[in-house]
Amino acid sequence: MRSRTHGLLDALDEAAAEGGPLTITDTGYEGAPEGFRMPHKKPQGGELTLDQTQFNKVIGAIRALAEKANADLKTRFKALRRVNLDPGRIGAVVAAALALFHFEKGRTA
Repeated sequence: MRSRTHGLLDALDEAAAEGGPLTITDTGYEGAPEGFRMPHKKPQGGELTLDQTQFNKVIGAIRALAEKANADLKTRFKALRRVNLDPGRIGAVVAAALALFHFEKGRTA
């Protein structure tokens, strides 16, 4: 398996260790640090327990909300469809797009 080398895993794990939010991922982050929560994989030739199945459903429901938000932003803002910026710089672009999105939907404070 290819490891990710962009430092994001370390930064998120450090935030979780400091009492920050846990990071919810998909199964592609196998072997990630303690601060990450990912669905349980079905064991080869076995079944998941009821607790593992319920946990996977919760993780899936939470991830679905984030995936929907991401899709909405990418659909509305063409600039977000192919992003080649480093993760540290794209945050400002996404924040601006999100502010415009909320303004268009009448969700301003």
